[in-house]
Amino acid sequence: MNNDIQLSSSGPLSIIAIILLICLIIFIIPLILLGLVGAAFTRLGFSRITALAVVLLMLFGSFVNIPLYTVRRDMVRVGTGSFPLNESVPASWAPQPVWDTAISLNLGGAVIPVLVSVYLLYRAVDVLGTAILGPVFTGIVVVAIIAHLATRSIPGYGIKAPLFIPGLAALLCGLLLNGGIPFWQG
Repeated sequence: MNNDIQLSSSGPLSIIAIILLICLIIFIIPLILLGLVGAAFTRLGFSRITALAVVLLMLFGSFVNIPLYTVRRDMVRVGTGSFPLNESVPASWAPQPVWDTAISLNLGGAVIPVLVSVYLLYRAVDVLGTAILGPVFTGIVVVAIIAHLATRSIPGYGIKAPLFIPGLAALLCGLLLNGGIPFWQG
């Protein structure tokens, strides 16, 4: 019976090679993405060092939340109906605990990108004049409306926006408000 089962060993070297390959992929993919973001910033007119600094500030700033205000949830009774005074209240009618929800602004995901956008808008006004402000603010309003319509409030989770909808809306607004000329022909 033991002759029917065959074990094959590829040795420890192939296992180590697979582990090294996985570690290399885990290390290389974020570096490629950071390089692409840095290249986008250099195409916008930033120097390489400034682009690297902005990318690193956004990356490390994503761990910093600036608290704006707190929303307090009051005690809420769950359930419907009425009970006579001599009956005990069911467990589902017991008051739920009170908790605070902190509304925060993320440094790397909101503050730094807005500052970069304001700087780029300032530079665009210097080059193109104030005629650029109309399409820019129209695009901001349209993208904000689309993002607001696509965003849902999920109880127990928070506010959830679809991943690609705001970005695609911004892309389409940029192309349409630019006169339909693709940005790469520039």
